Amino acid sequence: IYVVAMDKDMVARSLNTEYDEDDNKNSGYDFLEKIFQLQIELPKIPSYQRYKYLINRITPLLQECSLSNEDIEVVKTECGQLLGPAIDSAHEIILISNVLCAYLPLVCKKVYAPDFCLLQALKVLSPAMYQMIRNNKIRLVSDKKNIANLGTVYHDKESFYEEQKQNPCYDQRYDNIIKRLLGFPPFNTLQTRKSL
Repeated sequence: IYVVAMDKDMVARSLNTEYDEDDNKNSGYDFLEKIFQLQIELPKIPSYQRYKYLINRITPLLQECSLSNEDIEVVKTECGQLLGPAIDSAHEIILISNVLCAYLPLVCKKVYAPDFCLLQALKVLSPAMYQMIRNNKIRLVSDKKNIANLGTVYHDKESFYEEQKQNPCYDQRYDNIIKRLLGFPPFNTLQTRKSL
């Protein structure tokens, strides 16, 4: 008898990515069902506890980086409103907090920390969505004058948002994060320009 503790969703996604040749999204789960005869699933951590765990992990880092109390509160609020529903496991919280511990102290004086934290969380949660933003950086942070100088004409952020929603990489779970980074609700373009 063997006892295996794992994040079933993460292992199934990994198996699916590694071994699926037919684009069957359930092949990882099917494989796990064949291997493990008796599966006992623990209940998911409630969202308020995931939020509390994330905040407890990143608050000391935010204070260490000498962020203003206002910026710390913005990060906490956005973690609850935007990241809370998108985070599925304690594993993702640990990954996000580790990424922030590695990078935020290096750039905290040069970026708008709330946007940077959201971008790094998106990098962990959905690398394809993060790359979509990185690939379109100039469209997101440049003013019309700078874009015109490059000889490229781009539409406003609303049309960019609608265009990206058609992208196969677009994941609806992170829609509120993308809207926030694009400026829905209003945000400081200068600060976000520094973060991207």
